[in-house]
Amino acid sequence: MLRKKMLAIGALVALGLLAVVSPVAAAAAPKAGASSAPLADQAVVRAPDCANAKNHIADLLQRADKSGSGMVNCVRSSSSAAGSTGTSSAAAAAGLCFGAEILKRLSSCTDYSGRLIIFTKPDGVVVGTIDYVVKTEVFLSGRADRWRHNFTITSTSSWGLVKGVTVAGTGVCVIECVPVGGTLVGGSAEPPASHSGIATFDSEIHGSDDVWTAGSAWTFTFTCPFCTPLQSNPTTVAASRHRCDSTIGNRPAGCAYEDVIPTHEISRQRFPQYARHIELAINHKLPDLLEKGSQELAERNGRIACPPDDGALYMRPPGMSCDEYPFRSTKQGAANQPYGRTFFIFNFQTGQLAIDCKVKWLARRGITDSGGYNVCMIPEDQNREGGNDLQVFYYDNRVIEGDEFRVKIVN
Repeated sequence: MLRKKMLAIGALVALGLLAVVSPVAAAAAPKAGASSAPLADQAVVRAPDCANAKNHIADLLQRADKSGSGMVNCVRSSSSAAGSTGTSSAAAAAGLCFGAEILKRLSSCTDYSGRLIIFTKPDGVVVGTIDYVVKTEVFLSGRADRWRHNFTITSTSSWGLVKGVTVAGTGVCVIECVPVGGTLVGGSAEPPASHSGIATFDSEIHGSDDVWTAGSAWTFTFTCPFCTPLQSNPTTVAASRHRCDSTIGNRPAGCAYEDVIPTHEISRQRFPQYARHIELAINHKLPDLLEKGSQELAERNGRIACPPDDGALYMRPPGMSCDEYPFRSTKQGAANQPYGRTFFIFNFQTGQLAIDCKVKWLARRGITDSGGYNVCMIPEDQNREGGNDLQVFYYDNRVIEGDEFRVKIVN
């Protein structure tokens, strides 16, 4: 199966300067809460940098109407760089992402800070500024290829002539998506104004056993009643693109951030023998970082690690079933290992048998033996339910062939 590599963009994108017309400028103020204007071609364009604000103003003065007032909206690399009175408290209240994009398997959080600069023409004297912070969050689902993209813009401080300035924003589709609802952002941009919106997107329809990249963004502009033109340059905040797939059997498609490695947690309390076997294997240096394999490989792993019960050498004790680690569904399973081992551990301090896996066809693992795969007989219900939990984990986190995941034993 050919997998499409997700392109992470996680960056602010500028789509124009002042009155300069861009192909997607009309998407800045649509009729609904989400626009389908494609932004994929603009994904690598950078926004004006506040560190070079004077140069941007000078450039605009060369190209724009020489009368009245003008605006330029610039951005900083993170909210922590805002540097204006009140920014820190406002950013904390907004629950920002500490000045960087934070990715989890099924969500992302991105924040930036910026400044709207109002200046006179033709001399370029700054007569007003509004500092603000922007936060966007994306929430994915392993059980559906619909996602939610939240947006909040909070004005933190201002100076000079800013009376009547407003801000408006909308969710926009970046790639492989269809807007299905949401709310616009709009209202006063004078501090301490804060506006939030939600945009919801579906992936475009794909067939079975397919993998694709999808993504969305938010675009916002400022409007100044005494400036020419009235609207600032539109600016777009785009989260990292995510991966969607329809490869998990007959189940619906779902999405995830594929570069984030999820962790499968196994409870000692719920599955005492199952968890103990896996924990002993990991303690003997068998890997806890695994990679999902193909269905064909899973079948071969199972046949090698746990041959069919023949009533003799491969016999299962009553109420017990054969459990192997690494899992048969992974590339680290038995078919890719040089040998298998089992546990028979006697505690000489207590004079008690600590564990007997009752596997006759494999050699017992020594203290320093840290290779191969491991097999142990455990209660049938724990093996069955533990396996079910693993499949649910795969589905909920969209762990597909080639994806890595970690295994952790918890209380």
